[in-house]
Amino acid sequence: MDYTISDMLRDNLVPGIEQLAYGADLGTAEIAAVTVQEYPADDFVQPGDLVLSTAEGCTEDEAKFSAFLQELAASGACGVLFAFRDPAYKFPLALRLQAQKQGLPVFRIPWKVRFAQVQTDLIRRIHRRNVEYLTERKLKNDFVWNLASGGEDLQQMAVQGLRLKFDLSLNYACIRFRAALPEDVPEYSARAAEAAALAENAIESACRLCGLRGMYAAMSLEFLLYVQVRQSREAEDLQRITEVLRSKLQENLADAALTFGICPAGDAPADFTLLARQAAMALTYAADSPGGMYTYKDAKEAALIAALLRDEQAVSIAAQTLQPLLSADGKGSEYLKSLAVYFRCCGNASKAAEELHIHRISLLQRLEKIEALTGLSLKDHRDRLLLQLCVRMIRDE
Repeated sequence: MDYTISDMLRDNLVPGIEQLAYGADLGTAEIAAVTVQEYPADDFVQPGDLVLSTAEGCTEDEAKFSAFLQELAASGACGVLFAFRDPAYKFPLALRLQAQKQGLPVFRIPWKVRFAQVQTDLIRRIHRRNVEYLTERKLKNDFVWNLASGGEDLQQMAVQGLRLKFDLSLNYACIRFRAALPEDVPEYSARAAEAAALAENAIESACRLCGLRGMYAAMSLEFLLYVQVRQSREAEDLQRITEVLRSKLQENLADAALTFGICPAGDAPADFTLLARQAAMALTYAADSPGGMYTYKDAKEAALIAALLRDEQAVSIAAQTLQPLLSADGKGSEYLKSLAVYFRCCGNASKAAEELHIHRISLLQRLEKIEALTGLSLKDHRDRLLLQLCVRMIRDE
């Protein structure tokens, strides 16, 4: 987790600090580095820098001070701490409003505070936070993969989970997703590492926005997320976090191809190994899905169709069954499309006709024609199943 200005204030690293302009959310203002800079800033300040300055030459010239703040905001500085030589100096209201409008937090610190000490203390805190975060992430990453593999005793995992603030006795669903970067991006490049960090941020943000606890692990740019869902509202919670997560990922990783495999919650306590395996199965089919998203239920059906497509006799039966539709007045594709939509709408002719943008009577007439051409009845459950399997096989092929 990043070390922010909010953390600095909470740790009381600079006694006597006073905020002059609020600018940005201090909880998200990450301190990447600490630098001492006077006017003009030129190109010496980098994004994320916390700037220490005496504002020498600016306190007597408001226009120059305004230009200095403009430079700092444009550079991407996360904030600035001013130590004014004159203890009676009043920071002008116009400059306060300017800094707030530009999103630059401004603070005043006592003149006696040594900049070198502030730099040293902050660098130590940033380093410590990074070490703590990496250690915690590795523990959680290993824990989640162990849950998925089933290689550890569940009782021991439950105890370890409580230490990591994960309650394994609750309901969990599973989402696996992959972010594929353009082919010219090396797997272990800085861009790939940045993409992985952005994906983790998207997971944490989605869980926070949905009010759901999640535990996740990453392997390169493939992620496994167990998300806690509420009893009797499992489907609602899973749909909500999937939508939010997908939106966040698309926002953060605009150049990545995203695919999702989703497994709904089962009984509590969850079978984490089974959830991970079923979500992985769904993910394998998601790559060929137009929306890049597959549920385990969809994947089971796809696996059966794939098995039938590997059987020459089954493929031959499907082709023979549908041949009359494929050769009838060149409308074979329309007949297959109508059947596919009709089956997807669970035999609801009105809903299917609406999706096909035709009148319900026109669809019923088309279905009667299909029955006449194939010699199969849509009212007979065995004929209907045969047609449904054949249509899926031909269209998937």
